[in-house]
Amino acid sequence: MQNDQIVIYKTENSETVIDVKIDSNTIWLTLNQISDLFGKNKSTISRHLNNIMKKKN
Repeated sequence: MQNDQIVIYKTENSETVIDVKIDSNTIWLTLNQISDLFGKNKSTISRHLNNIMKKKN
């Protein structure tokens, strides 16, 4: 696995596993990866991220 690669997969018992290499203490995930990680719809993740960004301003 490269330093800039994130791998998400499901085990035989359907648990989601993420292999991550961290660079400069930052991890970046796509909307699809976050959705897979938390088992939620992309629209749910997007709504929560938008709410977080609104609160930061």
